Formats: sequence, structure tokens, C-alpha cells
Amino acid sequence: MLKLSYLREFITLAETLSFSRTSEIRFISQPALSRHIAAIEEEFGSALFTRNTRSVVLTESGKIVYKSFVDMLKKYDDAKSEVDSLSSGITGTLRISSPYYWTVKYTEPLVQMIHKQVPGCKVDILSCLPGDGLKSMINGDSDIAISFDMLSNHDSIRRVPFAMEQFCAFVDRSLELSEEDSLTLSDLKGHPILLLGDPDYPEVAERFVDLFVTHGINKKDIDFFPIEQVDSVGLTLHNTKKIGVMMSCLDTRERPYIKCIPLEEDALKSPLFIYYRMDNVNPLILKMVYEINKENIN
Repeated sequence: MLKLSYLREFITLAETLSFSRTSEIRFISQPALSRHIAAIEEEFGSALFTRNTRSVVLTESGKIVYKSFVDMLKKYDDAKSEVDSLSSGITGTLRISSPYYWTVKYTEPLVQMIHKQVPGCKVDILSCLPGDGLKSMINGDSDIAISFDMLSNHDSIRRVPFAMEQFCAFVDRSLELSEEDSLTLSDLKGHPILLLGDPDYPEVAERFVDLFVTHGINKKDIDFFPIEQVDSVGLTLHNTKKIGVMMSCLDTRERPYIKCIPLEEDALKSPLFIYYRMDNVNPLILKMVYEINKENIN
């Protein structure tokens, strides 16, 4: 018997055309994902994907199944949401730790989503830095923390991806690079690089340094700027003529003298997650997780 989770995995694979990416999004091992896709193909008696070592392609039969699964899950999710709203009587307060520079683009849409499904609830947004938000959630001072990939191996914490954020180069307009509309990491070779750093999460900085080095950037050219002083990073870039590499949501740091330029590498796209403690019994957390998963399918 096919499970609903199999259908969601199929839809994600059909949209990403990547077993590795689907396994990351759905938090499932690639061997398990392959078994689930094979079970669906056996159920329909047809190959729904063609795949080799380099590519995954949806077959014509797969396209039909994809559309049917999307329609089926939308009807299921809508019905379940309506029934839940009638029967659950969920109320209470959801406390969300979130950096202020993500409020408009990410946090407010999440708040609107939960208010739509649970009109009687209250949501408190606690403005903070990403690392501080995670600490607040772990300590029980907030229910949910919004952050990027900073806490991946924690037995008592779960995370759910809800958005994808592109990194950009923040370039002083006096530099020749500022004339470009897009850049690659290779374009930054020979330029001093400035990254935001959180001393409590050095492994995050290490991942980026390793990525930059593989693209030919000298490790000695990379420096770090304290994330708690992010409001002054624009002026620092202007004075030092360093190239800032930061998430595009920080385009509020763009000044008349600083240009925000997208970086093309897929490796510089970072998922954003909501993090929550598994022992937190606030029903609004699971309601938000459910709605995010539904949005990821639709």
C-alpha cells in the first residue's frame, strides 16, 4: 500500500529531478527514496522516470501521475485542514525567534499562514540573530527559530525547510566588479572577501571557506565580520573595498555606494528552516509544520 509520504516524495522528485536534493528536502535516505519510487512505479505498472548516472527525467506516464498526485494531495490537505480547524479548537501563543531582516520576506508570511488556519491564535515575533534564536528555542524561550543550516545534528531538535535563499556579492560601486549583473565565485578570485561570522557556530564559516577554496579563492583573502554588527557591514565594505558574500535577504545593506549582485552557483543557495524542540507540546508548532509541508507540495 502506498503511503501519503511516498506521494509527497514523488512530487518533490518530479520537481527537482534530483534524488539527492529530494532526500535532503524530505529527510529520507536515498536508498529508501529509491524503494518508494519503485513501489509507485510497480503500482502503476510503468516507468515514471528515466534515470542514468547524470540525469533524472519524468516520462510521459510520470507527468500524468505527477499531476494526479498534486491534485489528490491538495484536496486531501484542504479537507484535513478544514476538519482540523473544526475539531481541534487550537488556541494559544506561538513564539517565533527570527532575525529582523527576514521579517518581511519570510517571517510575516509564516505568521499570516498560521493565522489563516488558526484565527484565534496569537503569534509573538522575537527579533534576534540566527544563532541567538536557536539558543532561545533550545532553552524554551521561544517555540520556533528561523535560521539557515546551522544546527543539523541535534537529537532533540527537528527542522523543516520552507524557503531557499540565494547568496549575493555586495560590491562597492567604485570597483569594476560592480558593473556586472551576476557573478560566480571564480570572478571573486584575487579580491579580499568578507563573510559574516558567528563565533558560536564556526562550522558554518568553515563550510563556506572550504567552498571558496575549491573555486580557487585563497583562504588568506577571506576575513570575517561579526554578525552582531551586521548593520554596519555596508560602511565596512565601502571603507575596505572588500567583497561581502551574504544572503540576498541582507539587500537592505545595499547603499548608494554598495551594489548587491547575485552569485550563480547552486552551492550558494541555502535552505531556510524552522527549528523546534521535539518535546515542545505546543500544538501550533505541528500546525505550522503541516501547513509548510502542504505549501512545499503545492
